[in-house]
Amino acid sequence: VFECGATMYLVDQHAAHERMIYDRLKQQVKERKVVTQPMLLPYVLTLNPQESAFIKEKLPDFVQMGFEMEEFGSNSFKISALPVDLCEVDLSDFFKKVLDGLESAKNIMHKRSVAVAKIIFVLFI
Repeated sequence: VFECGATMYLVDQHAAHERMIYDRLKQQVKERKVVTQPMLLPYVLTLNPQESAFIKEKLPDFVQMGFEMEEFGSNSFKISALPVDLCEVDLSDFFKKVLDGLESAKNIMHKRSVAVAKIIFVLFI
């Protein structure tokens, strides 16, 4: 809570932090200066055929955003590095929200999703 003159503002610190990450990553992608963090152990993302087709189509965009990803068998992708701003993110949850956003977009525009998933949604859809 803070005030400026006669106006009082209530700020959701978690949402403000997510917005800062979103803005910083968006700017880094625009300037092609994304800093990546290699993972000690790669993460394997296993999807259904429809989700896999979407990720495969957008793979160059994920790479541009700082993900080091490659196909890893049928309907799977190996992730070896992440954008440094996303290294604390649960990858399973992250990609679930990204793909949920894809499904929602097919039906009706969905309500505001988690800001990290919104990064992918805004850039790719």
